[in-house]
Amino acid sequence: MAAPHFTLSPAAANETVGQNFVVTLGVDSGTEKVIGIDIKGTFDASKLEIVSIDKGTIPDDGYLFTYTPGQAIIRNDTGQFEATLAKLDSNLYTGVVAKHELLKITFRPKAAGTATLNYVCAAGSISDVNIINQSANDVVDCASNQSGSYTIAERDWRDISASGDIYARSNDYTRADINFRVVFFNFDGDSDNGSFT
Repeated sequence: MAAPHFTLSPAAANETVGQNFVVTLGVDSGTEKVIGIDIKGTFDASKLEIVSIDKGTIPDDGYLFTYTPGQAIIRNDTGQFEATLAKLDSNLYTGVVAKHELLKITFRPKAAGTATLNYVCAAGSISDVNIINQSANDVVDCASNQSGSYTIAERDWRDISASGDIYARSNDYTRADINFRVVFFNFDGDSDNGSFT
């Protein structure tokens, strides 16, 4: 039986600059019955930024908690986020085994390279991630927490999305070069959108 820990899904992926992707934060409390959860994590702020943090899919018999959009603290400048997931009902001493999603983070890659995502966890600390059991003890096993690694590739400016967006890196191509290349598009007046003629 696994020790109580937090999960990431996916824990590894290949992504592209400018194209959002979602990572699901989850919990596996093993046999422990949970009455409280705190989330705290770090990410590579030079390569990623958080767009939003939303509530995951929670089963009816799972750890039910209160969460509203905007509740999480997001620090894109330093690469940190945190959220306290308070128990929904008023019975603070009756917990449940929790093995499910908690939160979904939407990231936007902003630079190529390898970006990391980690839970902040130190044995004996209560100022980081916590899985609180019915005896009011933090039972998270820091060594069992999953970490994430995401390979970010540059987006080719010639890639055209479903909406017809054109992506260009101004430091790779001169304005004249870009203008020459997009002459093959028929624009509808919006310089960000076009279609093949």
